[in-house]
Amino acid sequence: MTRVLLAAAVCGFMLWLGPSVGHVVTDQPATAPTPYTREAWHPGWAPSPLTPGTSVRDEVLMRASESIPGSPTEIWKNAYRSWVPLRREDIDVDHVVPLRWAHEHGGWRWSTARKRDFANSLEYPRHLVVTSATDNRAKGAKGPDEWEPPAPSRHCQYAESWALIIVVWELEVDGPTRAAIRRLARSCHGLGG
Repeated sequence: MTRVLLAAAVCGFMLWLGPSVGHVVTDQPATAPTPYTREAWHPGWAPSPLTPGTSVRDEVLMRASESIPGSPTEIWKNAYRSWVPLRREDIDVDHVVPLRWAHEHGGWRWSTARKRDFANSLEYPRHLVVTSATDNRAKGAKGPDEWEPPAPSRHCQYAESWALIIVVWELEVDGPTRAAIRRLARSCHGLGG
């Protein structure tokens, strides 16, 4: 994604939070005429376009890792909790907007290549995040109207990520999802939080 597209998406986020946006909002519940299959979306992690010899998953882990001074151990910060370090055996790389959710909100129309691009996208740093296996399982395929990060300090980032991903990938969003993102975004500075 170019910087121009990212800037346009951020502007879209800001407008989307306002009252006059309608191009991605629907009052209809999400329905996909074709069933979701993980294999169509994500048969495995693609090779990273940034670091030869690594996968997209490894790239996300490298981006989110921190070294402990004086120790060969790495830790990862949980994207959904405040300052909770994770060990390698406790972590998952999570799609902030779950693949099944994307499928049910317009992604079912996409080609297999576009679905796999979505599943392995590194263009926006918070499209894929490191979290605990426990939080990832609790979130599952839920939208922000059904699940939110346990740490309120992560609500703004979560809302921004959801809105940006919806705008960039042109996904459909229903009223409850939009309301949840707007509520979570109130924690952002300057947006009434």
